[in-house]
Parts: sequence; C-alpha cells; structure tokens
Amino acid sequence: MRKEELSNQFSLSLQQLQRSFEQLDLLYRQTRSENELLWELIYEHGHDDLIVRLLDGLVELYSMESIPKVFHHMKNSLSLKQFSHVAAGLQHLLRNPYWGGNMNGETIQSLFTSLINRIFSAESDETDALDELYFDTLKFVAAAIEKPFEESIHLYLLENYDRITQTIIETNSPNIILAYIRCLLAYDLFSFLESLFELLLEAEWPFLDANLDEKQFAQFLWYAHYVDQDVKLIKVSKDSLRYLNQSTIAEIQLYQEYYALRDSKAPSAQALKTMETLLEKGQLFCGTEKEKIWGKLRKEIQTITEAAAGTETLLTEATAKTIWQVKNKTIYCPHCPGSVIQKKHFVVEGTAKGKQTIEKRILFELLLCNSCNRVFAYDEMKLMLYRAIEPYRVTVQLDPVDYPPNPKKTIASSQPTKQAMVSPTSVKPLISNTDYFSWPNTEAKESEGRSSQQGNFRTETDLHRLGYQITGLTRRKRWDILVSKGISTMPLKEIVYTIARNVRLRKSQIGGRTKYAYAIAEWEHDLKRLKEEYYRNNFTWPQY
Repeated sequence: MRKEELSNQFSLSLQQLQRSFEQLDLLYRQTRSENELLWELIYEHGHDDLIVRLLDGLVELYSMESIPKVFHHMKNSLSLKQFSHVAAGLQHLLRNPYWGGNMNGETIQSLFTSLINRIFSAESDETDALDELYFDTLKFVAAAIEKPFEESIHLYLLENYDRITQTIIETNSPNIILAYIRCLLAYDLFSFLESLFELLLEAEWPFLDANLDEKQFAQFLWYAHYVDQDVKLIKVSKDSLRYLNQSTIAEIQLYQEYYALRDSKAPSAQALKTMETLLEKGQLFCGTEKEKIWGKLRKEIQTITEAAAGTETLLTEATAKTIWQVKNKTIYCPHCPGSVIQKKHFVVEGTAKGKQTIEKRILFELLLCNSCNRVFAYDEMKLMLYRAIEPYRVTVQLDPVDYPPNPKKTIASSQPTKQAMVSPTSVKPLISNTDYFSWPNTEAKESEGRSSQQGNFRTETDLHRLGYQITGLTRRKRWDILVSKGISTMPLKEIVYTIARNVRLRKSQIGGRTKYAYAIAEWEHDLKRLKEEYYRNNFTWPQY
C-alpha cells in the first residue's frame, strides 16, 4: 500500500505543478499584452524623452530582440504621424549594442528597407514635420557608416537613388539637400554625387541660390569642388556670390585663397601658410569629410606649387615627344640587346582632346635607353602620368616588341599593293575587315515580365577572368586591369562588346536601370575612357 500512496502523492503534486505553470503562463500573457498596450499608448501620447528612456530600457529587457522591436514601434509611429518618435528610434539604433547573433544581413536589409521606404513615402499636411523627419533620417544614414547595417544602407542608396533624389530635391530645403550630399559622400557614391550636382546646377539652383545663408553656401561650394563643379556653381550663382566678396567664415576665405593661388604663377610661402591656417580653422565639415575634401585640395595645392617650382627646370630638360609603354618587369631596352633603360626626368607636354596646342608642361620621371634614345614608361608610370597631366592628354603607345600586334589583325602580304607604292610617306598599315565593326548600342528596353535575357547573364567572361569587375574595385584598379591585362591580351572589340552587353542585360531587367544604376554608370564610365584613350579611328565608336 505504501507504494500506491507514494504514487498518488506524486500524481497529485504533478497536477499542482501543472496548474502552477498554467497560471504563470496566463500571468505572462496578460502582462505582455498589457505591456504591448502600454507601449502603444506611450508611443501615441508620450513625450520624446520618455520614448528614448523606454527604448534604452528595451535593450536591457530584450537584448537582441530589441532591434526588430524598435523597427516595429517606429513603423507604428509613422502610421500615427509621430515623426519625432521615429527620429528617436533611429538614434536608438545607433546606440543599440546588440547587433549580430541571429540578426543576419538579410534580416537587417529587410527591416531597414521596409522602414526607409515608409519614411520616404510618408504623407503629412505638416510639411515642416515631414522635412524634419527626412533630415533626421539622412543624419542617421550618414552616422551609420560605422555600424553593422552600413552595407544594407549602402545597397539601399544605390538601388533607390532616383527616387530618393526626387523626394529630397522636392523639399527645396538647403539643409536637407546638404544632408543628402553628406550621405552620398560618406558612402563614396562619387558618380551619384556628380549626377546630383549636375541636376542641381542645371535645374534647381536659382531657388537655392536665393535662399542660402553663408554657411550653407560654403558647404555647397566645397562639395561642388570635390566633384569638380565649383566653377560652374559660381557661374550660375547670383545672390549667394555676395558671400565670396566678404566673409568671416574660414571655408569661404579658404576658397578665395585657393582661387588666387590657382591663378598665381609663383605662389608665395605666406599664401600657403594662410591656406594651411584656414584648413585648420574650418568647422563646417566632419572628420571624414575633411579627409576627402581637404585631401583633394591639398593634392591640388601640391601640384600647383610643384609646377611653379619646376618652371625653370622645364626650360632645361629634354622633352619626351614619343613615349612607349613596356612591361613592368622590363629592365633592358626591347630594341637594343643588353642596353639597360634608366630613369630620367623629361618634360611632358599635354594637349586638349582633338587639338595640337600645348596646354600644359610637367616634369616627369620616365625611362631612357641611351643607345637608341627611346623613352619608355611602365604601365604604372603611365597611369601616374595621366593623372599628373590632367585635365589634358598625352599619348603613350604600346611598344610593338613587348606588346606585339595581334596576328589576327594583320593581313600578310608578300607583294605591296599598287596604291601603297604611290607615295612612301602615305603608306598605312593594312587592316583586316574584322577590325571594322558596328558598335553595339548600350540601350535596352525594360522587360514587362521576366527578361528573356536575364538568365543568360555571363559573369565568367574572358574579361572577368582577368579580374575585371565592378564590385570591390575602384575605378583606378579596374582601369589598371583593362590596360595591363585586357588590352594587351584581348582585341579591343571583344572588351567593349563584353562591357556593352553587361549594360544592356542590366537595363533590360525589370527595374534594372534603378537597381543596377551604380554598375551601369561605372561600366559606361569605363567605355567612355576606353574611347578616349584607345580609340584610333579603327572602328566606329558607339553613341550611348
């Protein structure tokens, strides 16, 4: 009987424990429901300071769960048009320490995209409140550059540039537009920043020009300088030009000194010292902006001073009339066996495109063979030369020994043609018919359904195998691959057809022009530069 009694007691205790769990579960659900209701009431009627305290407390209670919770509450605030609460939530996300764990990249991207889409689609009769929300959102985007969701924001800016730009410009607010420019600069979206300034200066500037204060004008001026559009900004400005004539702001005084230095043939040490002092005094830009904007300015100042210092030297150094590109590991002259090529400074002359007039002379270190007096440059030297001579041009030809012509491009002939025998000076190299081709158009109509070409996109092309790609490479690195690996091993026709095909395929996809705007802009930039550097009238270049 004792065993039976123990069994009954155990069963009774188990039932009591079960009832306790049920009671606890009911209490938990009631409490959670009451808390959710409390949250909604606080978000609807609470003060911003209280919202901030609750959000910070939420981190301690829910840890990693707090991130989706904050996104949820911000969406509710948007629906209630409590825009200041959304701003508080954005600032909280910058402080929240619980990133990672179960929060993978796709989850972050989904949460952020959903929220930001709602923000830039929000409607309100109170335009001031909506403008303040845009401004707070852009401040969050710029500050998030060092946070785990940086990649998600970067991708969002790339894929939604046109829509966001239109929304921001329609505000007609200098502060909001400046905040947007700061975002594009923070995420190194240089081509989009160029496009934005072109749009502003061509269509929107008269209104902005009449409504800028002194600090706003100084910011626009230096942002424009960063994308080489400051001269155009000054030309189209009227009302705000008064700030250039007399200003106490260090950034405007700095531009005045820079403008004078640019026109000076012999910049004084005092002028350089004044500019350096003004660089240190400037307070309108944050640290990373100063690194980029002032970094570009310092390089320009260095170029100006070096050019002035080298004026006398230019008069005595030899001029490199013809420069041949050789492989980087070459130490002997390709044409003179045993003759070592040595470094020597030459005067290099730059001309404008399509003109013969010499616009710029620089002193540059190249390679010389003392036997045949040929002047050479490695590929890396050539790239540095191009940058030094900008905005003008100089031609560096591929040496035929280190870079022999493609045998497919020549027609062997043992007998000279009658036309070629007319005049020895008019003889031109024969070119096969395959060198002349119809240039592909990079335009493509967007598919109404799934693009029939979408599945045929070839990532692993011959050009891609050489390392050429948009993702993860700067323009400089891509150009280096095109020149040092692509052009030396592949026909130019194949290179440009590959790039043009990529552009058409992306444009033909649903929403492709927006979704792949960055890649399309970079591909078309490379096509344009290939035309400028390697087009020698061997084929008809495309108009796109």
